[in-house]
Amino acid sequence: MHPIASAAAAAPAEPGVYFFVVDDRELLYIGKAANLRSRLQQHARSVAGGGTARMSLWRSSIAEARWDTCADEEAAAGREADLIVSFRPLFNRSLTTEGRWVYIATAAGSATRDVRLVLTATPAASTAAAAGAARSARLYGCFPHLGTGVSSRRAIACSEGYAALVRLLWAAGDEDERAAYPAAIVGPSPPVDVVVPFGDDLATELHRLLSGQSPRLLDRLAELAGRRRPPVMLPALRRDHASAAAFFHQGPRELRALRRRHALPAQPITRETIESLLEAELRATIGDFRLPALDDPIAGVLGARASRAHATKAALRRRRT
Repeated sequence: MHPIASAAAAAPAEPGVYFFVVDDRELLYIGKAANLRSRLQQHARSVAGGGTARMSLWRSSIAEARWDTCADEEAAAGREADLIVSFRPLFNRSLTTEGRWVYIATAAGSATRDVRLVLTATPAASTAAAAGAARSARLYGCFPHLGTGVSSRRAIACSEGYAALVRLLWAAGDEDERAAYPAAIVGPSPPVDVVVPFGDDLATELHRLLSGQSPRLLDRLAELAGRRRPPVMLPALRRDHASAAAFFHQGPRELRALRRRHALPAQPITRETIESLLEAELRATIGDFRLPALDDPIAGVLGARASRAHATKAALRRRRT
């Protein structure tokens, strides 16, 4: 019996994340499922049916299937996204380059009642200071999925939700009800560097939102925006409120939960720390495994995506010989 079929017979009918490993314990693939047993049964039927060259490689390479249950399908989708961008398995190549790993720096803007928000890949404290007055600067993150060009459920929620948060800040703070959204914040893409009107009385709640403690600021912003914007904008404001709430739950709150699970202080943490913590958690639930080798000397010739495909096929063929 193929290892996937054996795993399907033993897997629970619960939401979760599943893993395919090869005979040297390297992670080959990470997937999510609303029903682990049903999803692994689908994989088992695909493998048994032959089909594409990709399926042939799977059939000859997979030595074991493992799984980790989650509270629900949404939690499984988020866990899958975190693990894929952290570990970059060979057969998840379409998603492995989607990690963004950015920090949010906030500081007072040049005007009396402005706040500046900057997305940055640099964790140094000086980055936050560079965003504005050093005394008022703060740094949050890093956030694995916040940025453009992403497609996982968690990444879309973080990225579009952050853009919605910025629009809410603008709508609540700009007192000219005839003013139009600045071009940089109109669409779903998160702005890299933006300054919006902001009252000092909201600073504590903004900190609590970006640090994952409370989304209470969103209700306050919605109330203020509802009074200052014309009625025609109210449906869009309600959508932005819901989207910004999704950003809070999928971004800041998830990062805070990770820190609290490992008793880390309330401060920004690096990509390397996040990857290390996720690796330790996964080993505790599914047992020992080996992460894929990530060096790719021909990426500059073929391009990152084509090179990844080439490396995947070459690695699997070597295992068959």
